[in-house]
Amino acid sequence: MAAVVVTGFTVSRRHDERLRREGYAKAQKLKEDIDRRFPAGTLRAEFNKFARGWSGWHATADSSDYISAGQVPSHVWYCRPWEVGVTVSFNEDRVSTTKVDSWGVNCP
Repeated sequence: MAAVVVTGFTVSRRHDERLRREGYAKAQKLKEDIDRRFPAGTLRAEFNKFARGWSGWHATADSSDYISAGQVPSHVWYCRPWEVGVTVSFNEDRVSTTKVDSWGVNCP
C-alpha cells in the first residue's frame, strides 16, 4: 500500500513539473513577443491596446501590468493553480522591464 502511495505521488509530482515547464516556456515566448512589439520606452497607452485585446487573464497595478499565458499547478496543496505569464513594469508611463513571473490569484 505504501509503495502505491509513493509511486502515485512521484508520478503526480513529475506531471506537475512537466506542466510547470510547459507553462513557463509558453510565458517565455509571450515575453519575447512583448519585448519585440513593445521595447523599453514604449508608451503605456500603446501597450494597453494590446493588453485590452488579450484573451487571457490580465490585471493592472500602479506601475505594472500582468499578462497571463496560462496556469500551472500550485507548489502548495492549499492553493488552486497559479497564473504564469509576463509582468510588464512601467516608469513614467513607459515600458521599462518585462519578466516571466507567476502569481497566485486563487490562493489565500
